Amino acid sequence: MIPIYFTVNSIGVLANLVMAAVINVYLWRIQRKSRPTWLLLGATMGIFFFLVFWFLTSSL
Repeated sequence: MIPIYFTVNSIGVLANLVMAAVINVYLWRIQRKSRPTWLLLGATMGIFFFLVFWFLTSSL
């Protein structure tokens, strides 16, 4: 059960990085002038999604 948990968690980390990158690119295309603010927002959202995913997988 532990290897399955670690596999799901690593998949969650990879999915989180992809999601954060997609959010960053999407926000960067919307507002190109204030890029650092949107990158920070995208990273914050990525961390938030990772924490939610980690909480869901750890509770299973």
